[in-house]
Amino acid sequence: MNKEKEEYISLRQEIVELCSAADRIINILYLFLATYLCFVFNKEDTIYALSIHIVILPLYLLAIDRRIATCKISAYISVFHENEKNKWETRLINYKNLNAPSIFKFFSAKHFPFVFANCIGLILFICNTRWNANATCYDIVKIVVELLLFLLIMYIFVKHRKIQVEDYVKEWKNIKQQEINANQEQYEKFIKEMPQKIKEELIAQAQNEKQRTQRPPFD
Repeated sequence: MNKEKEEYISLRQEIVELCSAADRIINILYLFLATYLCFVFNKEDTIYALSIHIVILPLYLLAIDRRIATCKISAYISVFHENEKNKWETRLINYKNLNAPSIFKFFSAKHFPFVFANCIGLILFICNTRWNANATCYDIVKIVVELLLFLLIMYIFVKHRKIQVEDYVKEWKNIKQQEINANQEQYEKFIKEMPQKIKEELIAQAQNEKQRTQRPPFD
């Protein structure tokens, strides 16, 4: 098995592991949400509802990181391992773009669990908050933090809502072209310098031969 094939198999296996990790993160989110809602539902202090976002945020960032890594590897395979007979990644990109449901053209389904949990946290916070003119500084701080956390998660969603393999294909193509240019420069430099090296070697051989012939003979 050559190194190129070994790299391809290794990358495909890494994609599988990254997808499995992302799925586990979503399962952890649902498990946490179901358990925590049962605990928080009857709590009067909205700090418990606010805490939902503190768990959603790191889980969401981890899931996005796995998704981005998957897209980068798929784009790498598309650029460095595809040929005229094997164009799986490119064909998959074209198929997805043509046949994706309209809702998934707006955002990937991978985002839905986190957006859903984020909205549930906000609704629960609003329902448990006592809206009156006698709000304390503690209540105001909780409202501000709740809004900030909610908006931060939504900002992350808007920024990364369309993570796609093709977003990283161009970057890998640029790197591939840089490597080709670097190899071409090295080759041209070698060709340019090679006659000079040969000339220096011939001169050195000639001088050695001249010195050898000029030595006095042994008695």
